Amino acid sequence: MSDPKNPKHYAKKRESIRATQWTGAMTPDATELLGERKFSIDGSIHQLVLGNGWYARVGDWIVSSPGEDLTVIGDDVFRKIYEEADETGRLM
Repeated sequence: MSDPKNPKHYAKKRESIRATQWTGAMTPDATELLGERKFSIDGSIHQLVLGNGWYARVGDWIVSSPGEDLTVIGDDVFRKIYEEADETGRLM
């Protein structure tokens, strides 16, 4: 039992995610991350259209986290939140 006068401190564990930055073209990383999902590419502006109102512009990150479908995050926000890690989740 913990001492109420000296509470313990906890930090949220980091979850490992898979992500790739959209470059405007289908790269092997983007192909692998998208898998069997339906998408289209608006070639005039190099925008990836994922459906349901989701799209990625050049420079945006396509993110797949455990238990969720894909999410698109802008580069500036992505770099504030995430750090590169290896397959086991250890920071690079």
